[in-house]
Amino acid sequence: MAILELTLVPVGTQTTSLSQYVAKAYDNVRNKENIKVELNPMGTVMQGDIDELLKAVR
Repeated sequence: MAILELTLVPVGTQTTSLSQYVAKAYDNVRNKENIKVELNPMGTVMQGDIDELLKAVR
């Protein structure tokens, strides 16, 4: 079991708002059966098999 934290950084955007990017990323991982997802103010923490986590991030 591995724990991974994903943080999105606004590079090349015209705004510091990341809500649309966070929502899209969250939608891609929230229904994964073997990954536990928790949003926090600084990123998204995911827990599961390392191969599944890396596949989800890609």
